Amino acid sequence: MAAGNVIAFIDDDAVPEPSWLTHLTAPFADPAVAASGGYVIGRNGISFQWKGRTVDRNAQTETLPMTGAEVFTGTPDRAIKTEGTNIAIRRDVLVALGGFDPAFAFYVDETDLNMRLPLAGHRTVIVPMAQVHHGFPP
Repeated sequence: MAAGNVIAFIDDDAVPEPSWLTHLTAPFADPAVAASGGYVIGRNGISFQWKGRTVDRNAQTETLPMTGAEVFTGTPDRAIKTEGTNIAIRRDVLVALGGFDPAFAFYVDETDLNMRLPLAGHRTVIVPMAQVHHGFPP
């Protein structure tokens, strides 16, 4: 139903920093960028719940060394991990990839999408300054 060129997602239990959307969407000035994701601050409001990571087909993650906003291209075996509570994607890419798989009701749906992005040759940018506070239940 969204009609914009870029669609941003945030959870209903998350609050963005005031400059979140500006930082998250800035990478789309490069037409080669298909998706972007930012950092997620945890319940205590201080430490990060999630930063830059990669993910494999078993949803196992590894830390992604970061020095700032960086463009990454995943591989068929290891994709660039974005979080559903802090992701933006080009609408045409999301449509071409078939959207989020409804088989994933609420968990790892973005991971599945992350795994399909490199298979289609798309690039993802991780933007450390695009931050949201995630107040997930204990």
